[in-house]
Amino acid sequence: MPAVPYVEIKIGTDHRLEYPIASKATGLPIDITGWVLSWMAKRRQSDLDAAAVLTKTTAGGGITITGVFNADPALNAQVARVTIADDDTAALEPYLYVCELKRIDPGFETILSSGMLNLDYAVHRA
Repeated sequence: MPAVPYVEIKIGTDHRLEYPIASKATGLPIDITGWVLSWMAKRRQSDLDAAAVLTKTTAGGGITITGVFNADPALNAQVARVTIADDDTAALEPYLYVCELKRIDPGFETILSSGMLNLDYAVHRA
C-alpha cells in the first residue's frame, strides 16, 4: 500500500493527499488511468459508509488521477489526488478519524491505502 497512513489536516484549510499506486507483489507502479476510486473518513472503522464524515470519489468529485504513468518508479508521476476543500471540514470537530482509499470498479474492488486522519483546529480561525 502507498504511504499516507497518517495525515494531519487543520479544520477550515485546503489540503491535498496524493497516493502513488504500486503493486503489492512487486512494488512497481500500476497505471490507474480510468479507475473508479473512493476515499472516505469515518469516526470508527465499523461505521457504515453513510456515517462517513468526508467522502470523495472520482465520479462525484474530489479525486483526480493526475500525472504521467511510467513503469519505471523513478519516472512515474501518476497519483490519485484527493482534494479536501476548507468548506469540507468547517463543520467537523477535531478527532482522529480512520480513512481509506479504495478502488470501487465492479469486480476489482480493493483497498489501496488506509490510515488515520487527524483533524484539528488551526490557529487562524474566522
